[in-house]
Amino acid sequence: MRKNFLILMLMALLPLAGWAQAVDIRGYAINLSSTSTTYTASDITLPTVTLKKTDAADIAAANVNVVWKNAANETVTTAHDAGTYTVTVTAKDGSSVGTLDTPTATFVVGKATLLIKTKNLTPAKVYGFKIADFTDADKTTNTWSVSTTDGEKFLGSDDATSTGLTISLDWGTNVNAGTHSVTFTANALTNYFVNFDNATRSWSISKKNLNVTAKNVNLTYGDAFEGGDTNVEFDGFITGEDASNLGGTLSFTTTYEQGSPVSGSPYSWTPAGLTSSNYQISYNAGNIIVAPKDIDKLEIADFDAVTYNKQDQKPDAITASFLGNALEAGAAKDYTLGYYKNATTTTDGKITAVTTELTSFTDAGTYYVQIDGKGNFGGKVYKAFTINKKPLAVITKTIDNKTYTGVAQTLVSTTPSEITEMFTQFVDFDGLIPASGSITADVWGNKTGADFGKSELLKDGEVLTLTLTKSGATTTAINVDNYTITVSGAADAFKNYAPQYVNTGLYKITAKALQITAKDQSKVHGQTHLLDAAEGVQTIATPTTDTYYYEKWVTIPALAGTDAINTYPVVKKSADGKKTVASGLTIKNGDDDVTANYAITYKDGKFTEGKGTINIIANSASYTYGETPAALSATITGLADGELTEAIQAAVDA
Repeated sequence: MRKNFLILMLMALLPLAGWAQAVDIRGYAINLSSTSTTYTASDITLPTVTLKKTDAADIAAANVNVVWKNAANETVTTAHDAGTYTVTVTAKDGSSVGTLDTPTATFVVGKATLLIKTKNLTPAKVYGFKIADFTDADKTTNTWSVSTTDGEKFLGSDDATSTGLTISLDWGTNVNAGTHSVTFTANALTNYFVNFDNATRSWSISKKNLNVTAKNVNLTYGDAFEGGDTNVEFDGFITGEDASNLGGTLSFTTTYEQGSPVSGSPYSWTPAGLTSSNYQISYNAGNIIVAPKDIDKLEIADFDAVTYNKQDQKPDAITASFLGNALEAGAAKDYTLGYYKNATTTTDGKITAVTTELTSFTDAGTYYVQIDGKGNFGGKVYKAFTINKKPLAVITKTIDNKTYTGVAQTLVSTTPSEITEMFTQFVDFDGLIPASGSITADVWGNKTGADFGKSELLKDGEVLTLTLTKSGATTTAINVDNYTITVSGAADAFKNYAPQYVNTGLYKITAKALQITAKDQSKVHGQTHLLDAAEGVQTIATPTTDTYYYEKWVTIPALAGTDAINTYPVVKKSADGKKTVASGLTIKNGDDDVTANYAITYKDGKFTEGKGTINIIANSASYTYGETPAALSATITGLADGELTEAIQAAVDA
């Protein structure tokens, strides 16, 4: 080890001993004529290298080895690009010996200055623009340029391409309308410092035009107008956006109000109220077109039924309201009314058409009113209108002045006067118009026979019938009795009245007055008379003929019809002997005993008894003279039986 060290030391001393002329560079430092410069876009002569030592002469580069290398460690003879160039100085064989304490030194070629002048992006983009849509122009000439001022520009033939200059713009991610910042950055250049006069600039996205156009809206009179998205059209939305991307609340201005008349249509309306930071909203007006409301859609009250009163009762108004206002009749108002007799209906009763127009509703029945909408209303509505029949009590009267005639009695005959009498005598009407309820021949019209009952009160072909009933059955009125007078007819027989047949009247047949008068009788006192018999005249067997009977004993007026005496009266003297008295008459018609149909009265006759004549006849008597004469006597004739008494005889004899 020590041997080797000695060898090395000897070798180190050899130059001093053998080559005294060699330059010893130890203790020297590298001295460069310049240590830096600035890039010029051309080759730059590297600085002169000398070795410098204090209090010693400089050693020229010729006496040493000088090697320049660039940053890439490439040996160069000149400098060009900006950067640090390193020089290495070593002893030159045969010319110098030793080693520098610092064998290297650097020469810096500084970067030139390059000023990028930025610009605000123009023209403004429109909302909907995408960052990816920026063009090359947006990235270069439209946004930046290299300064042309000396010391701030490219040198020589340098340009962006040759130097690899890339300017990057950061627009961020905001694509909404408004003013935004863009940041400029440059890549690092070998030979230039890149500066920006303003590394942050602005760029604008203007609002996109959005047209909000009001549609023409069709309303029906009375509808409220509410606007809404469905009533406007949008033109200008970018793809993927719609009204939900807008702010505010869609509103509108219009001259239309709920209930505005059809006559003012169309009404202009303009949307409003929307807001957006990305859209420039323009509003275009539309029209509100108001059509008449179908009157069929209204709640129209049915007409109340009325009762026949002989007057025109057609209704002149309806009961309906809309928007709080009652509808008014009239061609220039809300509706007109038409009046009809007949209607066409569906199976469910809905009226579809009416025919046979009328000018009045007088008679009872069902009529039809056509309601035609006018002005703010359109269409037709049909309503039934009923005139009810007026209640009418048809009441039979009681007839109590009919006398038994022996034949069937009829209520009327076929003479016009009696037809009128039928209703003046047998029937009352309670509720008939006029209020007096009177029936005249003019009302009933002097109809006869089969035409009886046809009048302005009855329907054509309808009749009323009067009959007599007994115990509920129709009968013939002959005998004395109370018969019910029944008036009948169809329930629908009257045109305008609803009859209630009240059969409370009675047809009373009273007994025929029959006065039986006993004829006057007379006799002379003491004479025997037929009436002296206790049984009366009927005990007398003869004579029995009617003629004799009537002529002799009783007077009987004519009987009714074909009635005949069945049993003749019994004629007697009264108890005091002064009257003739008849009783016990019976009358039949055929086999029927009709005695009860007569109100039989008996009128007494006179019974006169005159004085009788008494004949006193002296009885002849003879005697001899001198004899004592016998008592004289007389015969009395003419005395009634039992009236001769001894006293009378004695008196006569005396």
